[in-house]
Amino acid sequence: MKRRIIKWTVAIFTILLLLVGLAYLLLQLPVVQNYIKDKVFETISEKYAADWRLDKIKLNLFDEITLEGIAFMDQKGDTLITADKLHIDIGLFSLLGKEIKLDAVELSNARLKIYEISEDEMNFSFLIPETTTKPVIDTPTNEKESAPWLFSLNNIKLDSSTISYVTSTQNILVYEDKLNISIDYFDLEKQEVVLNKITASGIKTQVEIAPSDEAGEPFSLPNLGWNISTQALEVTQTEVKYKSGETIIDVKDLGVSLKDLAYKNDSLDVVVNQIEANINDQIVLKNVEASLSLYKDVLFTQSLKVRTPNDQLDVGKLTFNINELELETNNLKGKIASQTLVELKPFLPENINLIPNQNLNFSSDYVVYRQSLVKGNKLEIDYGPALQLNATVEVRGSLNDFETAQIKATAQNLQVDLP
Repeated sequence: MKRRIIKWTVAIFTILLLLVGLAYLLLQLPVVQNYIKDKVFETISEKYAADWRLDKIKLNLFDEITLEGIAFMDQKGDTLITADKLHIDIGLFSLLGKEIKLDAVELSNARLKIYEISEDEMNFSFLIPETTTKPVIDTPTNEKESAPWLFSLNNIKLDSSTISYVTSTQNILVYEDKLNISIDYFDLEKQEVVLNKITASGIKTQVEIAPSDEAGEPFSLPNLGWNISTQALEVTQTEVKYKSGETIIDVKDLGVSLKDLAYKNDSLDVVVNQIEANINDQIVLKNVEASLSLYKDVLFTQSLKVRTPNDQLDVGKLTFNINELELETNNLKGKIASQTLVELKPFLPENINLIPNQNLNFSSDYVVYRQSLVKGNKLEIDYGPALQLNATVEVRGSLNDFETAQIKATAQNLQVDLP
């Protein structure tokens, strides 16, 4: 009896192995793969009334999937998503524990096109299922059987991809040469992502916003509903072009190095190791360093350092309200070169004249700037023979009209010879 049980067990196990082997061999046949591919995409196309096509599918040892010639159209027949190649590496044995684990996702030469069809409809809206309210019925369930499937993702790599977003008021185009995202933890249910590192290079971004006479909505850091963090972010060889009416901002040679970035609810914390950029061929940032926090519409920084080829700025602590344009700093020290002052002349009061080739040096223990108040404690200003100041100064009233402004000052040294 015992020998018979062993014999049947071996026979069943052998049959199972043969079936698995046969299934694998069948799935390697192009005719079988194309049949499965055609049936799946035919069903999807009929369901969404949109043309979805795939040129080739390849399965490798059940844990790798390669898709080539991807073309997903929207219901207007226009491009929604296209890509030359999508490669997915699946952790096969994770499926035994009710987990879909993607070791790597690689996408090559992809294009995502999003555009507005009407005021309340985008070209991808047909993919969003309609929500319906159903009565909740309490039924006894087996906790083990009802446990949800988990999803995890370790690495994302994108090469030569483009995203376009067009509405009646916005036109945004983003191209990236290389993007790599290394993921430590991904929880879809808890909406939490912990990234190890993000590296990107060759990003080109164009943003065009239609000008409007209406006042824009106040700025506030949006609550995405996700907790997102990364240990490091490196961006190199990046360009950004922004246009809205007559306002044009052209940023070239942008490089960014960040660490310990955390985005939670409506707050952002990050350590800026370095930022370098060329802005409109007028301001060249050689380096920016700071510990930065942004909560809703208020920016906080510590140990801020800004360097250009000719200028420098150091701030111990800074608080800036973006909507109210209010500023407060501690331990402020800086130098503005004469070339930079010439560039800033259109933003200075009309009755202020500049001295050729004269730098402006300044420092203060504490500075407050509001719409009708400027205050500097232990303020030191050195603008050559035009102005030497060592004082505590408070200015109330319109800052564009010094004749009507109320000025209080306690000066240890004051020398004025304005041109």
